[in-house]
Amino acid sequence: VRPGDIMIGGGVSEVIYSNDSKFKIGDKVVGLTKWQKYSVVKAKDIKLLPPNYPDYSHFLGVLGISGLTAYFGLKKIGQLKEGETVVVSGAAGGVG
Repeated sequence: VRPGDIMIGGGVSEVIYSNDSKFKIGDKVVGLTKWQKYSVVKAKDIKLLPPNYPDYSHFLGVLGISGLTAYFGLKKIGQLKEGETVVVSGAAGGVG
């Protein structure tokens, strides 16, 4: 990242215009976006979120990339077995 570049990362957004029939104005979506007030993205790069969900920030944490990374790290990579102990450090970032 160079000085002046716009950061790109996971973001929850509200659709204000769409030329794709899959999305309508007011829909909440999640995907990789530029961290700025407005961002133009391709429909294939975002996912529609459930309407009236109580806290859309969940899709950036436990229901998003961090949560999936932690889940697959424990289940697939770690291959935990009954009786094993896991230590999760809250200070180690979004995945612990």
